Amino acid sequence: MLATLGVAVVAGLLAARPLLGWGLQRWAEQQGVTLQFEGLGLEPGALVLEGVQLQVQALPMLHFASSRAMFHVKQTTPERLHLEAPRVTFTGTPQEAQQHLGRWLQGLRLPPGLGLSASSLTLVARTPGAPTPWLALEGASASSLPGGGHRLSWSQLQAHTTRFPSGQLFVTPAEGGYELSLLEPPSSLPFRLFLRPQPQPSLLLQIRRFPLRTLADLGLQVPPDLQRVELEGSLESSLTLGEPMLGKLHLEAHGYTPPHPPEVSALVKGDRTVVNAELSYQPESLGKGSLALAPLVVTSGRLQLKGSGSAAVEQDHLTFKGTLNGGLPCKDVARSAARADLGDLLGGFAGGLAGGLAGTIQLSVQMEVDSRNLKAASLRTGITPRCSLSLPF
Repeated sequence: MLATLGVAVVAGLLAARPLLGWGLQRWAEQQGVTLQFEGLGLEPGALVLEGVQLQVQALPMLHFASSRAMFHVKQTTPERLHLEAPRVTFTGTPQEAQQHLGRWLQGLRLPPGLGLSASSLTLVARTPGAPTPWLALEGASASSLPGGGHRLSWSQLQAHTTRFPSGQLFVTPAEGGYELSLLEPPSSLPFRLFLRPQPQPSLLLQIRRFPLRTLADLGLQVPPDLQRVELEGSLESSLTLGEPMLGKLHLEAHGYTPPHPPEVSALVKGDRTVVNAELSYQPESLGKGSLALAPLVVTSGRLQLKGSGSAAVEQDHLTFKGTLNGGLPCKDVARSAARADLGDLLGGFAGGLAGGLAGTIQLSVQMEVDSRNLKAASLRTGITPRCSLSLPF
């Protein structure tokens, strides 16, 4: 009798396969996807599709194929989808991928809590007629993280003409978007990168306060007198593929004051320097481009310098050039210089005689920095007096 019941159950499941296949195709249609497969089978706790082909109806330039797709089901709830040897091809520009694919993904409705994983993933994105893809991923795998999010690893990544060795990326949900990290969260790194899809795609880099000697520990050439400086801040930028990235930079350096003539030392009080800038980054390829900072404002105590800067960004370094200018009242500089030369007591008395000075003293700073050798950074300061003396008689 049990054998008869078992045969009946198996026969029922086999008879239900066409209905299950129809249900999956119906659900795919609701997502705007045409689903085709060569075979459908049942395994303990899983529904298996063989020879899967997907076509997004609104994206004829996108094609998806997988040798095998396994829907793991717990009771009646889809728990995990695993794809074997999936291949994704996109024929179009990076701008088209961001615009059209992003819009479709925003409207995609997956079952709540569905885990996704893939093995031997291949992704190729190519502009029509181009000899090489603008993005290629080989030997990749994807898996869900216990706390939410996904881990993507690859054996080879190519962006435009640049090839990268094996690596991994962790993508976890965050307020308003996703956090991207090269280390499994939670990470102890002071840098946190967030991707925000809405209302317009943007990137946010948060820098938690950390000593610069951390960079020296990683092998970067940080001058000894800067290793105790602590840095924090943020950088926010638009993210539109194929267009310049526009954003704002805010940095605070604790334990640091910018180079300045000794005559104005009394005006540069404290040990905190604030940098604010609007930036424009024009990418040439992945990891290479040109960066412009304008306006660039550096504030330390009563000293405020304004100007601009530019940087050539390479894959492993950048070179920066900048010019800053600012002005201080002549009488304040005279008082500061008197204190610097004569001390607080005599300098305060001599500085009191400077009350009749009018006009400003112009300060300038020129910088040239190569990140490969910070010790050799060139910082040149200049001072131009534009003062007049007003006599009381």
